[in-house]
Amino acid sequence: MKRRRILPLLVGGLVLLCLCSVIVAVISPNRGTAPSTSTSQQASIGVTLAATQPPAATSAATDAPVATQAPADTPTPAMTAVPADLLTTAAKKACGNAFVEATYTDPLNNGEGVAVVKCKLQENFDEGMMSLGALMNFVEITKEAMPRAEFMSLRYVSVGQFKDAYGNVSDGNAFIFAMPRALYDKINWANTLPQDVGRLLAKKTDGGSVSTHPAWSDAWAKLIGT
Repeated sequence: MKRRRILPLLVGGLVLLCLCSVIVAVISPNRGTAPSTSTSQQASIGVTLAATQPPAATSAATDAPVATQAPADTPTPAMTAVPADLLTTAAKKACGNAFVEATYTDPLNNGEGVAVVKCKLQENFDEGMMSLGALMNFVEITKEAMPRAEFMSLRYVSVGQFKDAYGNVSDGNAFIFAMPRALYDKINWANTLPQDVGRLLAKKTDGGSVSTHPAWSDAWAKLIGT
């Protein structure tokens, strides 16, 4: 009788033990698994890793030196086809307050026109110095204008005052110098004096010429040694 009572008690104890084990397993589902990391902890770890990473390599395009363009050569100034302004500037520089006018005519408009400059005959110690002054003005204007302007001939008119036998005073041309381009191109201007140019004009070399007022003929002849 005692054995029959003990057996049901053992079976009931085993069932109760199984139920307790199931309850414990349900209450602690994460037991035996690794603890999870929260979202904020993951973000913090990501920031820390990013801060400790070495900077990315700079792109090749940034590292490469920037090429600089070489400066262009300064072009040689071209000759002007309308030298009126150039003539005026050169004449005022040479003659100063004695400048009268500068004109340029080119009927065919082909760059083969004639430039004319007029200046007053400037006072000086004597007629010889006044003649030399007119010639020097002409040479200076020629050297300044003819290399930079397209014209075939430069005429320089030196205007003076003359008194006739009756005592009347009037303006007249004391000297007229003519420099054609053919003569200009042959002269070595660095090694030539104004008197040398005057002698070439007096000989009408390569179309050059000089005209003098009778009152200045003797002074001119002495100046160039003829």
